[in-house]
Amino acid sequence: MVLNPVPLDALDPKHPVAVYAHYHKAKQGMEDVLLKDNFDPIDLPRVIPWMLILDKIGRPEHPDFLYRLAGTGCREIFGIDYTGKLLGDDLPPAAADERREEILGVMESKAPSITRTEIPLAGREFITIIRGVFAVSSSGKAVDRIHIIIAPEDQRVGNT
Repeated sequence: MVLNPVPLDALDPKHPVAVYAHYHKAKQGMEDVLLKDNFDPIDLPRVIPWMLILDKIGRPEHPDFLYRLAGTGCREIFGIDYTGKLLGDDLPPAAADERREEILGVMESKAPSITRTEIPLAGREFITIIRGVFAVSSSGKAVDRIHIIIAPEDQRVGNT
């Protein structure tokens, strides 16, 4: 499944990815990255169900990514709770590689990646989603956490 780039301004401003993207930008620190301590889930109650939080773990030269959180909306989309799993678990290898490369690119550039794609799981390919991948840092310098917002293309959230 191919990740097709989408410009932020092409999204409905009430789509969960757009709502989070504006929050992420507003909360960024001096290094153009969101500090983990500046993120407060209370600020985004209608976006959290569409959120995945991944922690960078393992060797710096070949990191793994552990799902710390999979929101309820994500669990419904995938039919799987990824919480506690590694990136690539329950994904076709090509889809896992594509997502790993995207995450590594976001970590390096600190620029978000916003894409449109189909769910890469058998029986769920009919679901088209918008994905936003965002860099987060515990220290303010190195990116060591990723926030991903995934929601159906037609999903909208009210004021958060």
